[in-house]
Amino acid sequence: MNRGRNAGGRNPVRLKSAIYRGERHVGPHGEVFGVKVRVGLYELLPMPSRHTVRDFSQNFEWGYGGAGAAQLAAALIFDATGEPRRALAAVHWFKWAVVSQWPDVWQLPVVRLLEWLEQFDREGDDDGGDREPVDVTTEYVPARPSPVRTTTPAELDRQLAGAKHVMKLYNELREGKV
Repeated sequence: MNRGRNAGGRNPVRLKSAIYRGERHVGPHGEVFGVKVRVGLYELLPMPSRHTVRDFSQNFEWGYGGAGAAQLAAALIFDATGEPRRALAAVHWFKWAVVSQWPDVWQLPVVRLLEWLEQFDREGDDDGGDREPVDVTTEYVPARPSPVRTTTPAELDRQLAGAKHVMKLYNELREGKV
């Protein structure tokens, strides 16, 4: 039962044909003025996921593995599925495997997000970090060229290898192995 907007106070669930778009507003000297995430005509805001899933950060961010990236990962999953528990379960995996790899401008079809969540559901989160990161190059289509830098497939491959290593360390820390 997919709905375009929050209907009757229920959790929002996006149509599979929707596309999330993110853009970092960068000045002429590389200074960041802010970020915007949109789905269709609507701006995706951190507040619903902060109250329903978890409060990681007041703002969205991407391209690294911090709190802003976790809030964006939680918001995307919650917005696409309407399931706060699923968002909380997959937030760190999705943050490290996908959100942390994005350049200044990106877009993500809802259907691709749901495919990645199915992969997460199949593989679980207790494999000690040995899981292969998702291939963000298959669906990455820049919304428009970034004024600062663009990420090549080779750079994404190096970043994904780094993300796999970081996830392994994260899981070892979580399990008390370090």
